[in-house]
Amino acid sequence: MTVSQITDFRAEYFFTWVLGTTNIKQLVIELDTNDIKRANIFKRKEILHILRKLK
Repeated sequence: MTVSQITDFRAEYFFTWVLGTTNIKQLVIELDTNDIKRANIFKRKEILHILRKLK
């Protein structure tokens, strides 16, 4: 996923929906590291916040 995809307001709802409708315990999310490196500090903090909420 790119920074813009994971920080989109709909992404959190999508992750919650996937975890609620499937019978899996873990969800694997691939992040574009180059895109994260280019992102500013505020977007990086937002990504961490979203990922911690999913935990």
